[in-house]
Amino acid sequence: ISHSYQDSGIYTATLTVTDGHGATDSAGVEISVTANSAPVAVIDAAPLSGYAPLTVILNASGSDDNDGSIVSYNWDFGDNSSQVGVAAEHIYNISGNHIVTLTVTDNGGATGTATVTVQVTTNGPPEILDFSANPTEFDNPPGKVTFTCSAVDNDNDNLSYSLDFGDGKLTTSLPVSHNY
Repeated sequence: ISHSYQDSGIYTATLTVTDGHGATDSAGVEISVTANSAPVAVIDAAPLSGYAPLTVILNASGSDDNDGSIVSYNWDFGDNSSQVGVAAEHIYNISGNHIVTLTVTDNGGATGTATVTVQVTTNGPPEILDFSANPTEFDNPPGKVTFTCSAVDNDNDNLSYSLDFGDGKLTTSLPVSHNY
């Protein structure tokens, strides 16, 4: 006869033989059943947010299998692309929240998963192309200084300005002149 054990544990199987006169004899055998526990997947990733194109470095070397060894590392980057290996590098060109899933498989066929979210923004922040003050030196106060700026925004948003003159006064318009 064959018997399948469903749970981990130590079992004693006992066979009893009885003859026609009621005499018996018994023998036992110990059965030890251990289950393959699932490995633990761990993702180390950086950066987790930024502007496209965003290059993210991922590492799964912190993953562990306490009753065996991990034999495969499978990455799903959440943008219809994937890669295998303990380490991965991926470039995101599309904005949005991308869920990265790591699936590790151990030598017994058990799997473990972990996820992280990568936030990608398509257009970067505005960029200051030029900021100048003229003159930048004078000998006798008061002195009048003119400030100018040119800036661009990649997705053509309207730009607003805030200039701190360094003497406790502020402005939100450029170009501007200020007396020191």
